[in-house]
Amino acid sequence: MLPFIVFAIFSRTLLLEEEEGEGAGLVGTYDREDLYRPDDMRPNQAAYLDSIEKMTERYSRKARFRLRRYFATSTGAIACASAVPVVVAAGFPSWITAALGALAAVVQGIQQILQDQRLGAESHAIAVEMSTALRRFRYEAEEVPERERDTSFHALVDQVEEIQRLSGARMLALMREKSASTNSS
Repeated sequence: MLPFIVFAIFSRTLLLEEEEGEGAGLVGTYDREDLYRPDDMRPNQAAYLDSIEKMTERYSRKARFRLRRYFATSTGAIACASAVPVVVAAGFPSWITAALGALAAVVQGIQQILQDQRLGAESHAIAVEMSTALRRFRYEAEEVPERERDTSFHALVDQVEEIQRLSGARMLALMREKSASTNSS
């Protein structure tokens, strides 16, 4: 009976994610839905946009993985903990009660160490901020005169750097080194 309850709750959680809409779900996704780029972009600018898009996809993928793992482990812990009184009332051996309680405690302890909910939500927020910055740049690139596109691109770079600084990531230092070598050639 317990495996059926756990499976039902876990399945329902995943179905809720599917029902939220195409691609949205409980944990969100990032898709490269709009890849417009101005024709006059420099190669280093295009490479920078590619790296930001890949980074955004990676944050989104990590967020989905972590939040799904959080939902699965939380569901398992709740199912085990709620089965304890049922097992006691049914008169099962005490070792089954102890095993269910221990399993619930271990799963919750693992989640406290992994912090999947917090880190998954943070990764999702970073992906959303970065995709918003990219969409804004693409929208402005269509509207901004050609002579002002460099200013728009530099504003995107500044915004992405601020997102990275606030999120605690230091990945842009490597991208700058790569861009510097691209610019000098």
